[in-house]
Amino acid sequence: MRELNYQPNTLARSLQGKQTKMIGVIMPSITNPFFAELVAAIEDKLEADGYKMLLCDAGQDSDKERRYLRMLEAQPGRRDHRGFAQPGD
Repeated sequence: MRELNYQPNTLARSLQGKQTKMIGVIMPSITNPFFAELVAAIEDKLEADGYKMLLCDAGQDSDKERRYLRMLEAQPGRRDHRGFAQPGD
């Protein structure tokens, strides 16, 4: 498999009920230097642990943030909600 440069299909893995190793991150604004730096640090840590990051920029819009949450919750595959944090928590 290594010789053929095989890459597992994340969608196919999720349809089988296996972990996708993907983490959704919703940020209020990626143009803010603080959040941009935070996103970079999160991505570095996730990548080091074998995860991929799906970044969602809510743009300071709470309705958009809720839509992103619904979208992420609707994704197939196993879920692990260990890291839920919301503004104001």
